[in-house]
Amino acid sequence: MDRLAASILQVNNGKGPDILIVEEIENMNVLKKFNEGHLKAANYQTLVLIEGFDKRGIDIAFLSRLKMEGKAKLNKIPFKGKSKNDEKWMKRSRGILQGTFILPDGQKMTIFGVHFPSPSNPTYWRKQAIAELNKLIRKLPKDHRAIAGGDFNISGQDEYENKLYSNYLGKEWIVSHKIGCDECKGTNYYHYKRQWSFLDALL
Repeated sequence: MDRLAASILQVNNGKGPDILIVEEIENMNVLKKFNEGHLKAANYQTLVLIEGFDKRGIDIAFLSRLKMEGKAKLNKIPFKGKSKNDEKWMKRSRGILQGTFILPDGQKMTIFGVHFPSPSNPTYWRKQAIAELNKLIRKLPKDHRAIAGGDFNISGQDEYENKLYSNYLGKEWIVSHKIGCDECKGTNYYHYKRQWSFLDALL
């Protein structure tokens, strides 16, 4: 937690981002401990965690200094498997956390926190997760601001073969590393294949 907090507080003059999306948070108790102790300097007042469908406790959460409009919700991804084994594991997949925050000028920003199925699972799982995320943004008013962030689990090989960022997400979103990180190698290095990937991204 000390190392994570040190990284988070490097930005915004030691206060951390105004809205923080985190993955793999076990429960609200852990989130509160992290916030009240290690992230105290950030002064996060809004904490959101909805227990997900993954029984391993791999949840998504928001922390923010901004107030929310209404309540957050966890959108279940309507996965459809090609086998009984796929169906079994898909039911454990994480949902898409959604919450709308009120910006200082009164505008509203909807945040989607994601943690898509890992690269060890078939690509068509991530395609279905992307389709649901795109469906959610299309439901918002056209002038509504939105950001999606988290672990998309799109490996370099997956992107090269299937263009998940370029074609599937790129139809609805502006992808962070496509516009602001031309010289960046990636957010994750897979030593076995000597390969960089953008598993984490902001849209």
